[in-house]
Amino acid sequence: MREDILAFLGLMRKASALAVGEENTSDAVGKGKARLLLLPCDGREKSAVHAGHLLEGHRALLVTMPFPEEELAKAAGVGRCTMAAVTDLGFAKALLKKLVAEFPGQYEESLKAVTFRYEKAQRRKKEKPGVRTKKNSAGED
Repeated sequence: MREDILAFLGLMRKASALAVGEENTSDAVGKGKARLLLLPCDGREKSAVHAGHLLEGHRALLVTMPFPEEELAKAAGVGRCTMAAVTDLGFAKALLKKLVAEFPGQYEESLKAVTFRYEKAQRRKKEKPGVRTKKNSAGED
């Protein structure tokens, strides 16, 4: 299952739903696109502090992955991976489901939070009113 999770990270990267590296992650958070900020389990304290500062005032969640930096980098197809940001709620939810299945007791709260946000976003999409056209001066569409 660990390999499945790592392969899923690669899939997210190919789908442009994973920003990798401090600069790309900072950019995603700053633009409000980050949904989940990921740190490796062997990450430096400096990276964790930086991630915490990045998230101030933003709604993304911080999750420490059960993989070291080397494995995350390989899965994402990059040389280094001190942090990454998942930019799609559907992918974030699916990743957390996989983590909960493999590592019970560690990621349930994050999954609940992301599931709530995902369902809220889905409701908004359904409730979004149709596109209305302006009436011309004669009152016709």
